Amino acid sequence: MKILCAILIQLSIPILVAADSYSTRIEQYAYKVTSSTDEEVCYYVTEYIISNNTSMPIFTWFDLDGRIGENIEKRIKRYFFKPKHDLSLFGLMTDNVVGVDWDKPIVGLNFIKKIEPNRQFSFVFLSKEGYLEEEYFNKTITITEIHSINRLVDIIDERYLFHQDKIVINKNELNE
Repeated sequence: MKILCAILIQLSIPILVAADSYSTRIEQYAYKVTSSTDEEVCYYVTEYIISNNTSMPIFTWFDLDGRIGENIEKRIKRYFFKPKHDLSLFGLMTDNVVGVDWDKPIVGLNFIKKIEPNRQFSFVFLSKEGYLEEEYFNKTITITEIHSINRLVDIIDERYLFHQDKIVINKNELNE
């Protein structure tokens, strides 16, 4: 049986503020869990919070193949059109023959979140190694406006979108 022992620290770090666009911030905290054998494990939690300050929806996704400084068109093309496991995300969305359990997204494969105006979304990362840095988020998380998506993908059906306000990702289990 695991018991929550202590919250150690909490930090809030603003990263980017863009007028009429979106803002992001990082919150960090840690806690220890003690098992029935008195083994203590420390978990570091880094929450990346995106606030949509626009009058239009924005989209975000997590991409292990992301690159710092890469333009949005390249990020969209890679995420939607690069084949993963024999099919691209765009192929999965447009192929009526393939059935996918879309209510259980696969992070890095078919996870897409639409953030409505004046709403927030959080990526919550758990790690045993320490807090994640801003550079990690700049590489792996894409945030874009609807018009950038529509130029290349045309439309994303609501059934393919993640509908919760946060997603928890265990960094130790990602295939990086």
